[in-house]
Amino acid sequence: MENLNKEVVLSIVIPTLNRRELLEKTLDLLIKQLSDALITIEVIVCDNASNDNTETLFNDDGRFANIVKYVRYNDRVNIDDSFARSIALCAGKYVNLFGDDDLPLPGFIKELTYTISTNKNVDLFYINRVVGDENLFNTSFIPHSNSPFGIRLMSISKFVNEFTHWPGFVTCLVFSANAWERSFGEKTYFDGYNFLSRIYIGCKDKIACFIASPLVLQRRGIQSWKKFWPQYWLVSMPQLLENLEINNVTSGALTTWRQKEVTTKRYLIDRFVAKAYAYPITSLFWKESRKYQVSGIRQIGSLFIQYLVPVFIAKFLYSKTNKMT
Repeated sequence: MENLNKEVVLSIVIPTLNRRELLEKTLDLLIKQLSDALITIEVIVCDNASNDNTETLFNDDGRFANIVKYVRYNDRVNIDDSFARSIALCAGKYVNLFGDDDLPLPGFIKELTYTISTNKNVDLFYINRVVGDENLFNTSFIPHSNSPFGIRLMSISKFVNEFTHWPGFVTCLVFSANAWERSFGEKTYFDGYNFLSRIYIGCKDKIACFIASPLVLQRRGIQSWKKFWPQYWLVSMPQLLENLEINNVTSGALTTWRQKEVTTKRYLIDRFVAKAYAYPITSLFWKESRKYQVSGIRQIGSLFIQYLVPVFIAKFLYSKTNKMT
């Protein structure tokens, strides 16, 4: 935990909104590991105007009083602005935006802080994870299961090309405050990924480190941003990768994303999800998401879903998968 007589090296900041019970569990597990830290850490909670009594966890008699720095805002903002003001609270040389519904696995703090302390020339760290529920009863996969444990150092250009969208899961991303400041003033309009654009641009020509050990549990199934995912994945992400190539941050990443990560089945499913969440037929989403697809099957399937699939049918079928929020 932070020692006021020492410079903070790592700030773990948790943006939160109406997830008191999930946040409490996350903090419980995170704080238990702080004694394993090999560098000085501060933990901050940035409350995006919750109305579920989240603040009672941090009152004078709250469970985390004098352990966690708590800042509450009364104006609710979008995800990108929430991330930006969370980062602004941090004093650390490095910042980790930790999801309020995610869990640190055993060894998270120890391995992360050891890697940071022994790789001081690195501006960006990316951690492998496990995807599942909090009890590991429904663990589905490890995103990078073919990577041997240990670390890999690489240029930011190679990193973006290899991992494309994966660091958009913020809990597994640790970046230097200097990189964030270096990109101050950059105009980014990548809905849901403005923060990632700024981090990547700030890390241009720097070194990235991939930590292959899965040290975080992503609790799939309770994401409040599901309805925004089609926009993020099929529009914002290719726009971001295209812009990074224009700015010489990386090369080939858009091709990697298009050819290896967007299958026809997945593409059409995500457009079906958009219809289930009632994206208007006139929304630019439909046109913009087709822009980065060259397959005729995808183009025809996209138009069919946009114009001919009724919203109520899409919503009914999607609700049967228990994925509606």
